Amino acid sequence: MTARTSINDSTSTPAPKLLVIEPGIWPLHIEPDPRTLLVDPEFNIRGIRLGKGFVDSIRENGVLQTIVAVRTAEGHVKVRMGNRRTLGAVEAERPTVPVVVIGDESTDSAGEIERITKQYVENKHRDDMTEAEEIGAMVQLTAFGVSPTKIAKKLGLKNGTTVRNAVKVHESTTAMEALSQYKLDLTEAVVVGEFEDDPEAIQALMSARLSGQFDHVAQQLRDERTRQQQEHAFIEAHRAEGVRIVEDDEALTRLSELIDDGGQPLTPQGHQECPGHAAIVKQKVGYVDLSTGRPLNEGQENEGDRPSEDDENAPKIKTKRLSYPVLRWGCTEVEAQGHTEKPRPVYASYHQPTRRPKLSEMSQEEATAARADARRVRTNNAEWRSAETVRREWLRTYLARKTPPKGHGVFVGTAMAIDTSTVSRIGGNHLAAEILGGAEPGYGRSSHIKALIERASEQRAQVITLAIVLCGYEDETDVHSWKRVSPSTTRYLTFLEHCGYTLSDVERLACGREPLAETDADEANQQPNSPGQGESPEQVEAA
Repeated sequence: MTARTSINDSTSTPAPKLLVIEPGIWPLHIEPDPRTLLVDPEFNIRGIRLGKGFVDSIRENGVLQTIVAVRTAEGHVKVRMGNRRTLGAVEAERPTVPVVVIGDESTDSAGEIERITKQYVENKHRDDMTEAEEIGAMVQLTAFGVSPTKIAKKLGLKNGTTVRNAVKVHESTTAMEALSQYKLDLTEAVVVGEFEDDPEAIQALMSARLSGQFDHVAQQLRDERTRQQQEHAFIEAHRAEGVRIVEDDEALTRLSELIDDGGQPLTPQGHQECPGHAAIVKQKVGYVDLSTGRPLNEGQENEGDRPSEDDENAPKIKTKRLSYPVLRWGCTEVEAQGHTEKPRPVYASYHQPTRRPKLSEMSQEEATAARADARRVRTNNAEWRSAETVRREWLRTYLARKTPPKGHGVFVGTAMAIDTSTVSRIGGNHLAAEILGGAEPGYGRSSHIKALIERASEQRAQVITLAIVLCGYEDETDVHSWKRVSPSTTRYLTFLEHCGYTLSDVERLACGREPLAETDADEANQQPNSPGQGESPEQVEAA
């Protein structure tokens, strides 16, 4: 018998006994105490994350989406769809929740499955079903234990992913509401469900749909949420160890800029006993071990450096260049503790290097402009990293095709003629192997790509060749690409746009274009001659 978990097992307060119901005519609509229901073990309250906004919404409005359940052999009511809502109701101390019991868990459900399937197919072909109605049918079939793959086959869907997405959307009241209010597709509704506790994020997503920036904004929101969570955990861990952390950058002078009263440089170890000893949290970009989530050579001088490819006996570690929090040490009581700034070297006038002045040395207007410029750089750097994630996922999907796109020959030929060093990058070769489904390459060129080409059709081989070229360009881009307009990067991104990829604002900067103004989003989407939209390959290359 499948293991079941009572919500009562996960709470310390006294709770009523599990609800027991008699066999009846299904479906049966009831409104029981949520604590009397059974939930699946994987949704045990100790292992599921309930956002504060989600719980507050249930506390204020109750459970709006009916929970789907079945009657067990013992007569208990087991939740099939709506475990998270059930646990949220317990957390919010709601006295009752709406539940529909669709049948006995032990009963042969073949007849009911057949009925739902026929009803779905008949309504789908007779008249357009709403997204909510289609989701309801998929969820009902899932509640009977039918696998997503089998449901997709019965309903004539492309694959089981659609069914899994439908279940995710059904679990989120916010996503279901947005589905009908904003006419979202199922994939977009899943993303809305990710941010159901964040109204500002949802509004940003809805605005982004106007300019085709939905995927980019969604990834930016994910990355920012991850950054905040990592930074919060990092700060709390170090404060628990007694580290004094300040948030105002101007309240602290970096130790690297100071010397003690004896003229010696200050170090974090030697400065620990100073009353002004403190740190500020900054983001550093470096290579992170994906298996541990920690930067390479953590705490060492070469922390986050690119892995060396010289030592063939070194362990193969899967890494990625990511942003992660670090401590920057300083002092908040420089004058009181007798510290002074390091003296600056004196140069001959025509050799004297330009030094970036401190904010304290600037006028108010200059300081405001400097802060704004620093924010712009941080924002664009973060948006580029988010765009890279979206772009590479798009490449992974696009390059799974069997035939090459129109205009690929001109693009590949131009790349071979003037960007040979870019196309032949070893990093691009490894990236192409990974995007085409190969294992992480070791040293040298990927044998996986060679094997793919050898057994491919003529047209698929052209797609693989295109993948090698595109990944060479992709590997050449980095977080600085938006700061300068490079002909090769422009050629690359414009070709992707020609193939149907939507450039983010920061990618438009890399091509020498202005970001899309929010008020012009509708107009921009309707421009037939905007770069990359409906142009010939020759026009794309000219751009």
